[in-house]
Amino acid sequence: MDRFFLLRKWWILLIAITIGCSDSESYSPELANVTGTVSLDGKPLPSAVITFIPKDDPTEKFAPISGAITDASGKFTLKFKNGDEGALPGTHSIQISTDLEGTKDPANEKIPRKYNTKTTLTETVKLGENSINFDLKTK
Repeated sequence: MDRFFLLRKWWILLIAITIGCSDSESYSPELANVTGTVSLDGKPLPSAVITFIPKDDPTEKFAPISGAITDASGKFTLKFKNGDEGALPGTHSIQISTDLEGTKDPANEKIPRKYNTKTTLTETVKLGENSINFDLKTK
């Protein structure tokens, strides 16, 4: 009987430690699927980094950014920071850049700053499927 009691105490302690040690990296909110296409002056924009930054999270506790890199035809599917597909529902500021190194060097950037470092792009993501296309202009 004492052995069973001791085993049960260890099991409860193990469960408490497991729950208490979970971290924010395992944060897995309800996400909305977001796909789309990015074009520049009417042509698909390959290898562009697209980032959705929620405007509705004042704490930024979990840095809930979603992003993707466009394929050869300019298509993208957003992924959340934990690797799950999607983005948080709500209004987002969007940055699109061709500077894959993040150097902010104008020589590495093909698109105007109003789409990246000085972005004016915003979109609202709703639960479910979202198809969001960006037709960027150099002028």
